[in-house]
Amino acid sequence: MSAIEPTHNIGTFSLHSLTELTEKQKSALNVLSINVYPPNEIADWKGKSIEWASPQWCSICWDSDEQALSYVGAIIRIAMMNDVKVKIGGIGGVKTHTSARKLGLASQTIEKTLDFFKEQRVDFALLVCESNLVPLYERMGWQTYEGEVLVSQKGKIDKFTFNLPMLKSVCSPVPMGGVINLMGPPW
Repeated sequence: MSAIEPTHNIGTFSLHSLTELTEKQKSALNVLSINVYPPNEIADWKGKSIEWASPQWCSICWDSDEQALSYVGAIIRIAMMNDVKVKIGGIGGVKTHTSARKLGLASQTIEKTLDFFKEQRVDFALLVCESNLVPLYERMGWQTYEGEVLVSQKGKIDKFTFNLPMLKSVCSPVPMGGVINLMGPPW
């Protein structure tokens, strides 16, 4: 894909089940992934050894040429919060094309995903991020979670310490502490 000019008609958002993406859409997402995560740069990424959950849905911002500009992976899962079942909406794999950054596309794509979570009656949303991204997510209303997050890794339950968990209220208040067991791999 050639460089995307910021003057392109930007702003067509859509939510998809990953099983319903067309080949053209999958190809556009692959181009976006290579732009954001060049293969030579991710070869040494420490997160490669982690078992990550696959998203069920995705929210995408497209330009007028049907190129993917921004992407958010989404998963909905029943988890345990201090031994009580909760419905969590997971956000992961957030990426925006390098030539379309600083336009608010990731924020808008995340908001579209949160709207979907609200329709699905999700209690709260959870994402994990590197410490340098915490201020960005805080500006969008996310809160750093000080409690413990448990995940499954290769069949065992383990404390998640790779990135920082952040929460945002959807249909219920955000828990302030305690233990969230994701009952599966992180996203």
